[in-house]
Amino acid sequence: MSFAVPVANPPRAARATNRANHLSMEGAYDVAARVKSITATGRHIADLSIGEPSFPTPEHVVDAGLRALRDGDTRYTPVAGIEPLRSAIAESLRARGIAGAHADNVVVTPGAKPALLYSLLAFLDPGDEVLIPDPGFPAYASIAAFAGAKIVNYNAGNAVGVDIDDIADRITPRTRLLVLNSPGNPSGGTLDHASIEQLADIAERHDLAVISDECYGRLVYGDVTAAPSIAATGRLIDRTIVVDSFSKTYAMTGWRLGFALAPARLVGALQRFAVNGHSCTPGFVQRAGVAALTGSQGP
Repeated sequence: MSFAVPVANPPRAARATNRANHLSMEGAYDVAARVKSITATGRHIADLSIGEPSFPTPEHVVDAGLRALRDGDTRYTPVAGIEPLRSAIAESLRARGIAGAHADNVVVTPGAKPALLYSLLAFLDPGDEVLIPDPGFPAYASIAAFAGAKIVNYNAGNAVGVDIDDIADRITPRTRLLVLNSPGNPSGGTLDHASIEQLADIAERHDLAVISDECYGRLVYGDVTAAPSIAATGRLIDRTIVVDSFSKTYAMTGWRLGFALAPARLVGALQRFAVNGHSCTPGFVQRAGVAALTGSQGP
């Protein structure tokens, strides 16, 4: 009888590359798994790990997905997404004040994370500096490090989401990209119109690209329907990628549906990343997304 003996130093061929080691995991998933294991024993725990809505996916959205499955919508779809969904996304963004949103500038992805990955890779070359909110979503720094960029954190913990002066003070000749997240994860801070105009001035003055993560943009209170977007100023539409998701607004976390709205000259790059990264987003999921955007927006 023979036994497998652990290898102290695995062969070079079995080692992960340095590039792979630049990517980090997310502790929230470990916490979520621990919560599930504890609740399985009968204990009650307030789960504050992953941003999971407390309500189910709306019934008309589920019905649209099921209907698409029954109609045989299980084949490959266009890399950028089906036209009805891209048009519905563009119309939704225009309703949020982003007048330059058009279907041809939308790339649909299986969740917002691929859209973030492709957007950061499209903007960053090795050695570029990228301004990232702190505290902030862990994927920003993880992907930026993977791209070989230098991460420069800025203060994102005040009442309006970011410290404008702190951002301005951290810009150097190598700064290429500003990442914004409003409403912020995990702070909840939301940029007001005055702050957005100041940030637009900074981006123009220093020739910065912008990624605006608006996955929580519809979770607002009062009479407004969405948080202000820097893309709505109209001044930065040719240098800004808006990343958004269906996960939070429509309780579609497990459906995996997101998108990027990009300047025309970057759409091709995002599509090249998409065709190599995930090929396409499932058709029945996209049909559910159309129903989410065009159906009832009530509770």
